Amino acid sequence: MQYEDRALAMVETSLVPVELRSAVEADFSPIMAADTRAFHGTYSEKDEQFARQTLELERFVVGQDGDDIVAIAGAYSLEITLPGGAIMPMAGITWVGVTVTHRRRGLLRQMMAMLDQQSAGRGEPLLGLNASEGAIYARFGYGSINQMRGIHIDRRDVVLRDSIPPTSVRIVAAGDAIGAMAERWDRYRKLHPGEVSRTEADVRRRVHEAGSGGHLALHDDGYAMWTSANDWTNGLPAARVDVLDFCAATSTAHAALWQTLLSIDLVGVIVSDHVVIEDDLLSSLVINPRAIQTRSLYDCLWLKVADPQRCFAARSYRTDDRLTIATANGSFEVTATGCGPTDRLADLTLAPSAIGPLLMGGVSATHLSSLGLIEAAPEVLGRADAFFGWSPRPITRGHF
Repeated sequence: MQYEDRALAMVETSLVPVELRSAVEADFSPIMAADTRAFHGTYSEKDEQFARQTLELERFVVGQDGDDIVAIAGAYSLEITLPGGAIMPMAGITWVGVTVTHRRRGLLRQMMAMLDQQSAGRGEPLLGLNASEGAIYARFGYGSINQMRGIHIDRRDVVLRDSIPPTSVRIVAAGDAIGAMAERWDRYRKLHPGEVSRTEADVRRRVHEAGSGGHLALHDDGYAMWTSANDWTNGLPAARVDVLDFCAATSTAHAALWQTLLSIDLVGVIVSDHVVIEDDLLSSLVINPRAIQTRSLYDCLWLKVADPQRCFAARSYRTDDRLTIATANGSFEVTATGCGPTDRLADLTLAPSAIGPLLMGGVSATHLSSLGLIEAAPEVLGRADAFFGWSPRPITRGHF
């Protein structure tokens, strides 16, 4: 037994065991309280009402110590788009937290195992999450499939190359456009690998979180939602615009919505943490790309592939090849037309955390090999890069 395992076992035997069980309705308020402790937030009564509309409480696990809920973890029933457009069910792991007084008892590992079992029982071949800390989930078999950019745009120094007629976008009250937003999101997410589904309740909660200061630009093929804060610097307008949500099913909608955002009067800066992808077209649409400053680049969706054969069989490929993949759960052969078990020697041997990134095509086999997550001959890595690679890279604006 390794040192850390021995130390953990000693801690566990010296403490009263925490009961891990499925959540019930009476747990909702304690779950909210535990979440505020874990993530340093606060919830108003209205916030809790909107949260309850989106939570699938039957998919939550809680750890109870006496009368106290000291650990929580749950899942949303989502769909994710694979390269080529196939739609697969996915457990969206969320609200994971352990109270500081109950760490190092193995509660996180036990809850993740319970969620794995729950997902398997529902026939979900994939589990995904947005990690609050990037160093936590690789040991559970999750791999980072994409990155998002936090941006800072100097509004006064940037303009799109081609002007889009303003009539293609209209400003509407977000609260009156829930259905229109949900419909546009559904069309958009089915076109982009890595993107996840949303319900109308999800959209309604996002509009609520934007508050009374939320604004919405609606295009026939997308929308953008933002808030703004008034500011004047030495008599000059310097308001700040925070872009909270964005989707565009077409390049025309993408350009039109950014034309709208960049044309708002009296603005100094436009910022966003969640809507601009790593290889976003925005930088190529503007005359001065340097005005779009990347202030952060961070891992976005982490994916665990519980049923690799099912998932690799469902996605599309860019070349005609035949490669054998070995995982901890067995080997299978992938071709451009199918996937199945095989006795052939493995071309690629994958660590669990490499399966998701390779499946989604946004991280090359060569890169994963350099991280020690794939074993393969150099000539095989080149073939794998061409076979599994996909463009555009996987997008996940749909945080959950």
